[in-house]
Amino acid sequence: MKRLILIFLLTMSAPAHAGSLMSLFGRTQCFDLGVEPKTRIEACSKLLVDATTDENAANILMHRSLAFLGQGETEKAVEDANSAIRLTPTNGLFYLHRARINLGRGKFSGVVKDYEKAVSLGEEQPLVSRTGYAIALERVDRIDESLGQFGIVEAHEDAAQLAELMPGYLYHFGRAYHKSGQLTAAIESYSRFIEKQPNRVNGFFMRGLAYEERGERSLAQIDYETAKKMLAENPNLGPLPGSEAARMIDEAFERFNL
Repeated sequence: MKRLILIFLLTMSAPAHAGSLMSLFGRTQCFDLGVEPKTRIEACSKLLVDATTDENAANILMHRSLAFLGQGETEKAVEDANSAIRLTPTNGLFYLHRARINLGRGKFSGVVKDYEKAVSLGEEQPLVSRTGYAIALERVDRIDESLGQFGIVEAHEDAAQLAELMPGYLYHFGRAYHKSGQLTAAIESYSRFIEKQPNRVNGFFMRGLAYEERGERSLAQIDYETAKKMLAENPNLGPLPGSEAARMIDEAFERFNL
């Protein structure tokens, strides 16, 4: 019964179309987040043909974008998000959604731009979106702003739950502290990340680097040795060969004769 009520509410909030039972079923499938992504994509595509207004079409595109994202098709997801924003450029939620996609694509400048656009439109700032914004700020080297946003995240009542859901933010929090020269705080954040994600090489390597920069070579060596062992067991855990990150790792291992 609860599921039927939920489907009814989703249907009522969806764009209105000609009222056949088939159309009603199609709207239900497009807008029901519990439906398998491929089925949602097909249902939304059919609805899009009969969309009567830009707002209706934008809502359908956003739901199809969510379905593409759920299926791992990020390029198609961002294409639909772009189209929805072109149709209704004053909907802040659409910018937050595109920011979420671009965070996963590594398009950090786009994340910052979309988040700030959403805020300018008066959109509320969900904790997960603010965290993504803080990560993107760190990646584009707006460090003071990144630390300010991370501070707000850490003070939130759901911060502990977020650390379970998105432990990667602790790594970026550490990087922001690291870039600002606050090595003790960076080490603490890296350590929290390692506790949540003990199989990630980057946590050990960056903590080792922070220890080295703080003059604690013995602790740095322990972390570097752990990182090297992990890479020896599974090279896929490391960065792409020839990348800046790979160069940094190689140079650190050379400094410690590893």
